[in-house]
Amino acid sequence: MAGHGELPNRPAGFPGGGGAIDGQPINVLWMTSGLGCDGDSIAMTAATNPSLEDLLRGCFPGMPPVILYNPLLAYETGDEFMRAWFDAAAGRIEPFILVLEGSVPNEQINGEGCWASFGVDPDSGQPISTCVWIDRLAPQAAAVLAVGSWHWLFAVNILPGILALWLAARVLPDTPRNRHRFDLLGAALNGATLGLLVIAVDELGRGESLLWAGSELATAAVLGAIFVSRELSRTAPILPVDLFRRPIFALSVGTSICSYTAQGTAFVALPFLFEDVGHLSQIATGLLMTPWPAIVVIIAPIAGRLSDRSSPTLLGAMGLAVMTVGMALLLTMPADAGWKNVAWRMTVCGFGFGFFQSPNNRLLIGSAPAERSGAASGMMSTARLLGQTTGSAIVALMFGIGAATGSGIAGGVRLSLFAGMIAAGGATLISFVRVGHREEARRG
Repeated sequence: MAGHGELPNRPAGFPGGGGAIDGQPINVLWMTSGLGCDGDSIAMTAATNPSLEDLLRGCFPGMPPVILYNPLLAYETGDEFMRAWFDAAAGRIEPFILVLEGSVPNEQINGEGCWASFGVDPDSGQPISTCVWIDRLAPQAAAVLAVGSWHWLFAVNILPGILALWLAARVLPDTPRNRHRFDLLGAALNGATLGLLVIAVDELGRGESLLWAGSELATAAVLGAIFVSRELSRTAPILPVDLFRRPIFALSVGTSICSYTAQGTAFVALPFLFEDVGHLSQIATGLLMTPWPAIVVIIAPIAGRLSDRSSPTLLGAMGLAVMTVGMALLLTMPADAGWKNVAWRMTVCGFGFGFFQSPNNRLLIGSAPAERSGAASGMMSTARLLGQTTGSAIVALMFGIGAATGSGIAGGVRLSLFAGMIAAGGATLISFVRVGHREEARRG
C-alpha cells in the first residue's frame, strides 16, 4: 500500500500522483518497532478527512507530495524496504519526518535488559535496536513525532502542576485549617445526585428505556432532597446553603450555570457540524472553534478592570445579552457558511462571554463573607462544571431527538444551539434581575 525502498521519481507515495503540486516531497519514516503493537498504524488506515489514500495520492491542492515508509503498510520487505532507512541515516533522503509509535524500551536504563530492534546491521549482522535508529535519525529529521497511547495526553499536566504547587507554597498566604472532618456521606450524596442526573439525560438522548431513565431521574431528585436537607443542619456544609440565602450569591451561581450550559452546548455540538456535515478536518475544526476562547482571553482581563470602576452586574448582564445574540447567530448560520462567516459569529459569542465571566466571578466571591470565601470559590467551580456537564448532556439528548426525527446530525446541532440560546437568554434574564437586587441593596 505504501512504503518504498528508494525515493521514487513521482510526486507522491502512491502511483499516479493525483492532484499533488510539483515540489519537493516530504518523506515520513514511521517506526513501529516499539511497544505499541502497531495500533496507531492500523487505526490510520481507517482515517477520513483526509484518508490515507487521498493523502498519499496527493489529492489535496497546496499540500506537498508525501512518501510514507511504514513497515506495517509497506509492500516491500527485507533489504528492499530497509534501504530507505539507511539512506535517511546517511543523509541521502531529506527532508524527512521521523514518527515513533509506541514506547521504546532502552536496555541501557532497564535492568532487565529489554530492548526492541528494527533491521539488521549489514556489517555486523546484528539487529539494530530502536534506540540506535533514533540516535541516527532524530538529529537529521526535520521533525520528530512520538506517537504513544492517549494516556500520555494527561502527562503534559504533570510539570505545570508541579510548578503551580511550588508557586502556591511560596506565594499564597497561610490560612488556618478547619478542624472538622471531611463529609464523606455528603460527598457521596452529591456525586450520586449529579451523576444520576447526567446519566439519565444521556440515556434519554440515546433512546434508552424511558422507565429506566425516569427511575434514575426520580432517584436523583430524592437523593438531592436528602443531600440539601442534610446540608442545612451542618456547620460546614459541602453545599454552602447559607450563602444561597444571599440574593446576589444565588443569582450569580444561577447565571454561571446557565451561561456555561450555553457554552457547553456550542463547544460540544459545533465540531460535529463542522466535521460530519461540513467534512472538515480536525485541524480545520479546531481553528474554527478558536475565535471564541481566543477573544475571551483578551476581553476577560479588560472586563475585570472595568468591573472595579463600574457596575459588575450591568457589565455581566450586557455581556450575556451579547452572548445570547451570538448563539442566535450561530443557530441561523447557513449550512455552507465559510470560514469568515463562522469566525465572526464565534467572536461575538466569545466577546459576550468574556465580558460576563470576570464581573460574575467578582460578584460571586464578593457577595460572601471573607471567612466563607473558600466555600464561595468552590461553588464557583461547581457551577462551571455543572453547566458544562449539563450542556454536554443536552447535546446528547438533542442528537437523539435529531436521529428520531430523521434530521440527523445537522438537526441535532441546530436543536443543541437552540437549547444553548435559551440557556444564554435565561442567564441574561437572571443577570438583569441581579442588577435590580444590587441597586436595592445599595439603597438599603
